Amino acid sequence: MGAALLDPTSKKTTDVQAIIKGKKLGVYLWKTTVRIYNKLDNGLQLRVHCKSKDDDLGAHVLANDEFYEWKFRINFSGTTLFFCGLTWTGASGTFDIFKASRDKKRCTSLCNWRVFNTSVDGFRELDYSMSNADIHFTWPKP
Repeated sequence: MGAALLDPTSKKTTDVQAIIKGKKLGVYLWKTTVRIYNKLDNGLQLRVHCKSKDDDLGAHVLANDEFYEWKFRINFSGTTLFFCGLTWTGASGTFDIFKASRDKKRCTSLCNWRVFNTSVDGFRELDYSMSNADIHFTWPKP
């Protein structure tokens, strides 16, 4: 393994090299999944557009009760941040959906969010019933 790191002509690839060379890989071995559910009333659609400093995940339109998810590793410096623009006919806002300083312990492998007409609610990883939101964002006033 050491020879591959020290000898640039070596054809070997090691896990250490992959972590050093891979821009997308973080120090965390596990991936975190973020899942955003559309729980708006009356069958309303939700537009979700999430980004980080390095990645634009694109815009997605969710029908009622659908969800959008993505997976990633927290970066080396522990500063990973994904923010999402959420839009529906009644409101629009941008929210910090994953912030490593806040979320790396509260939802190590799965972060669930539910978008309601009145709020955007985040749930701890072990809250399987999603009944006790520990993060509660209200929609910005127009």
